[in-house]
Amino acid sequence: MGSTMTEDIAPESAAPPAPPEEAAVPTQTAYPLPLEFTGNGSEFFRIWIVNIALSVVTLGIYSAWATVRTRRYFYGKTTLDGTPFQFTARAIPILIGRLIALAVFGTYSYLGAFKPAWAIGFLIFVILPLTPWIIVKSQRFRARYSSWRNIRFGFDGTYGDALVAYVLLPIGALFTLFIIQPLVWIQSAHFQYGNLFFGTQRFKFDGDRPGFWSTIWFAVLLFFGLVLLLGLLGYGLIEGSAALPDITEGVFTALFLVLIYAPLIGVVLFVQGRLFNAVLNGVSFGQGHFAASMSVPGWIWVQLSNLFLIIITFGLFYPWAKVRTMRFRVKSLGVIATQALVIESAGDADDVGAAGAELASDFDFDISLF
Repeated sequence: MGSTMTEDIAPESAAPPAPPEEAAVPTQTAYPLPLEFTGNGSEFFRIWIVNIALSVVTLGIYSAWATVRTRRYFYGKTTLDGTPFQFTARAIPILIGRLIALAVFGTYSYLGAFKPAWAIGFLIFVILPLTPWIIVKSQRFRARYSSWRNIRFGFDGTYGDALVAYVLLPIGALFTLFIIQPLVWIQSAHFQYGNLFFGTQRFKFDGDRPGFWSTIWFAVLLFFGLVLLLGLLGYGLIEGSAALPDITEGVFTALFLVLIYAPLIGVVLFVQGRLFNAVLNGVSFGQGHFAASMSVPGWIWVQLSNLFLIIITFGLFYPWAKVRTMRFRVKSLGVIATQALVIESAGDADDVGAAGAELASDFDFDISLF
């Protein structure tokens, strides 16, 4: 009895138990969700060639149906955790949107050809104020008709958000010689991902990403380095042309254009690859986050080889180029969940018109960062 009591009572010199706050915190379990793209160029070529033929025969009217078929193919061939994505938009709203876009673009083109001063006014007082609306409607439309496991995405960005991200900040970057360009990228990423939701899960973007600021400086150094290198090559070409009297003017012009545009293309591809990682590594959702690991040299190689093969095949390689690009992006992206995904539908929102999405396309307002 005595020995039992002695064993049950801890001596005064024994260390007290650790307080609860000092206890080890269990680490969260990561659930990598497989993200795959299973499309191939031969399959998409058959869709693409039919789309081209019918669009030509119908004077472009079929292009709305072609857009739906293309997006449904790429969505359906992209799977997350074994389940494909879905694109559920109909062609008629897209066609209506394109007719509206054609009217606006036609007006601007007419004024530019016959009344340039009026065209400038149309740009300043119509197109620029309209741009944020175009972008918001485009994002809402594409999110509204994108789904996974029959749960739709949604987007609730505002006109003011788009005005700052795509009008005011870019103008500011222009006047500061692009010194503040990283702020444009950060605000654009906030707009695209901070206003996105999937069912009841809202996406978030962490804007404190050092990759944005290093990208701009690396891009500047790369640009001037390429300009210097290609300038020396161009000088050698000019000097050497005297010794090669048989060189044709067309060949010389082609080489000269390559020397001019190559630095710009190289920098654009470099920035795209860097932004892919900088943006998506900062995106999270309620039950997980993205993990991007794109190889920038690999991305540049894929795009340059695509461009070369499209040129030498007179455009016929385009379906394979599009598939290669999609496959490379998907392989460069991971989706990490912190628990098993349980996502509830947020309910059906009102239908979103396609005018905004089609205006964005026709006026080249492609707001993707990479």
